[in-house]
Amino acid sequence: MYDLLREYKAAPEIADVKPSAEALAGVKVPFVAQTADGCRIVTEVSPQFVSVIGPHDAKAVIMPVGKFVDEWSGKAISASPTSDSGETNFKSHRFKELSRGIEKWLLVVCVVFLVAVFAVSGHTFGDWSTCAVFVLVQPSAIAGKP
Repeated sequence: MYDLLREYKAAPEIADVKPSAEALAGVKVPFVAQTADGCRIVTEVSPQFVSVIGPHDAKAVIMPVGKFVDEWSGKAISASPTSDSGETNFKSHRFKELSRGIEKWLLVVCVVFLVAVFAVSGHTFGDWSTCAVFVLVQPSAIAGKP
């Protein structure tokens, strides 16, 4: 986690304290906490409750501070953005992502264009059975399904 934060040029802050409610209140939220059953993301801390996500919960779970402190190892990591923070090679990755999306739409447009050209020039759709076969086969062919 520390290496990932450094790669994104965020300023990682690591806490390694004796687990207690006072120590928990001093850690900058949100943070990733090491617990007995894995890492959890702590999204909110109040004097009575802690809101956590993971490792087995998809949504935030509210638990009493005492129960969380019992499970917490005292290790936590949080991060603050810096002026240089961000994804390495973001522009390149974004361009590739947009290119993939454009390729898919361009393929669909080309298929529709070719079908229209063949339909007009070769009277392909002159028979109702040809139209029925085309309607049944084309959606799966465009979606890439056999």
